[in-house]
Amino acid sequence: MRSKGVLFIVVLVLGISLTLPSTSSAWSGWGWGPAAFLGGVLVGSVIARPYYAPAPVYVYPSPAVAYGSPPPPAQVYAYPSPPLTPPPEAKGQWVEVPGQTVNGQWVPPHKAWVPDSQ
Repeated sequence: MRSKGVLFIVVLVLGISLTLPSTSSAWSGWGWGPAAFLGGVLVGSVIARPYYAPAPVYVYPSPAVAYGSPPPPAQVYAYPSPPLTPPPEAKGQWVEVPGQTVNGQWVPPHKAWVPDSQ
């Protein structure tokens, strides 16, 4: 760990010294020093890029989501109706049908006309 710190300081001092103009070229500005330092930083960053692969990304199928409210339940109204009279020529009988559940709905007891089979 100590050698890394010393190496960092040496590179930093060398880089700063490259950016400073020499006395002979002080009259013409900074010269190539800053460009050489920035070029070295760029080349160094390319060489020292991470050697590991990026973290894997897991993609799962999106869940099936249905937004909205369910439809309101169907209203069932049961009114007692008077028994219908069959035509006079029809032959059959009235049958008492007990209350029962049909397709998930309650049907109360009622009378139904059942014609005779001919």
